[in-house]
Amino acid sequence: MGDRILAIDWRTQAVFGTVFHRGRKGFRVVSSARAAIDPTADRMGTGHPTPFERVLEKLAEQTAITGIDCSIVLPTAWFQFHRMHLPFRKRQDIEAVLPFEMAPHLVGAIEEMTLSFQGVEVDGDGSRILAAAIPKTTIDAIAKAAAAYRLQIRRIAPTSDALARVIAACECNASRREWLLVVAEGSEDVSIVGISKGCVRFLRCLPMEAGFAADANEGGRNRLEAEIRRTLISENEREGKGFEPEAAFLLIEIDGPGWKVAEEGQCLDIGVPLVQWTSVLRSDCLDGASLEEGLWFRMHETASPGEGFDVHPETRRLRHFWSGHRNRILWTASLAGLCLVLTFGSIAMDMVLSARQLRDIDRAIASRFHQVFAPEVPMVDPIQQVRVRNRELAEDPLMAFSGNPTAAVDVLMALSRDVMGNLDIVLSRLSLDGEKLSIGGHAADFESVYEMKRRFEKPGTQTAATIHSASQDTALNRVVFSMDIARFRP
Repeated sequence: MGDRILAIDWRTQAVFGTVFHRGRKGFRVVSSARAAIDPTADRMGTGHPTPFERVLEKLAEQTAITGIDCSIVLPTAWFQFHRMHLPFRKRQDIEAVLPFEMAPHLVGAIEEMTLSFQGVEVDGDGSRILAAAIPKTTIDAIAKAAAAYRLQIRRIAPTSDALARVIAACECNASRREWLLVVAEGSEDVSIVGISKGCVRFLRCLPMEAGFAADANEGGRNRLEAEIRRTLISENEREGKGFEPEAAFLLIEIDGPGWKVAEEGQCLDIGVPLVQWTSVLRSDCLDGASLEEGLWFRMHETASPGEGFDVHPETRRLRHFWSGHRNRILWTASLAGLCLVLTFGSIAMDMVLSARQLRDIDRAIASRFHQVFAPEVPMVDPIQQVRVRNRELAEDPLMAFSGNPTAAVDVLMALSRDVMGNLDIVLSRLSLDGEKLSIGGHAADFESVYEMKRRFEKPGTQTAATIHSASQDTALNRVVFSMDIARFRP
């Protein structure tokens, strides 16, 4: 289900859930559900199904949501924010001291809060961060409801922070380095977000009557405008870091996913020009959807761990593990990659050398084969062909003595190797009957004949040699002899 996302918008009046599909042609809504909020009956921990649980039940009846990726935004008023400067740059160092720095500024015990932070600016002395806190009971209740469907929660973040980041990501005019976002959440909460160089510089939630309805209270509108101007003046003078936004966006919550832009007569007098989205958003951010839907889709589709606030404990644990062990992981991965390269390189080299060795063996076999067989004989199965040829030679009467299984080549090799050696003897007659060998021929002298007899009768054998005749032939000037050898075993 990696191409489907479950988006949860927790508003002040209702909870909206939508399953949408991201395709090549844009976004497509698969199913949606809404659960109204009753302030008295829908408090978490009362034992009644929360609006979030009711929305999941309705969505599960319409489509399969088990194991799907989930993005959740909560009302900004549920969070407490504080900005601070810490003498650290590494994320794990900041997370280690954050509870102690946040505790004096929170309403409630630090042990009961889930913390998150995002960097604003890094300077020579450390980091400026914006931290957020929300009660753990809220996050635990959401995680418990999501666990029933095994939802893969990507991020749990404040609505105004998620909106600010997606608008910044879709900004088409790079010259707008600083701008202001005003979000009316419900009937009594207004969030103010300041963006500076792509980072959320400050985030403030103002609990007051909304000044954007048709029957708006003029006093409420004036108080809101005064608070926004006061915030801008304070930020412009804070620690010498001027904040002068070039433009402001005004979004108003509606009864459904998305927001609407304030009408012409509902603009605020805050000293910053209010602009429409079309003047700053790239057309490719909409993906064919309407302006409001395109912004809403993008807010959930681009949600990923490590960007902006995230109070989901699992994703924060992954970020902490990565930031704390990043160098070791990268070093280990590099070594593992090098080992894999060397291993596969060695295997490839062995394969090349083995192939070369096999080619050499094939050439040697072909050379030896054609030394035995005629060149026109094809080499199909050389081993079997040689075996057949050996059987044919063994059965050839020319290769063995009549009535004796001993091959003539074996007898001649034994005589040449063990008996005749370096003697000047020429055999002219040789016959073998069982173990009786009869030979005749001529030698250089009588001593050669006797030496051959002694070699036949060498110690350790039962061979007996008998010289029948040995006479000098004057014509040849050699000794002609005749000899029988009993129990001859070559």
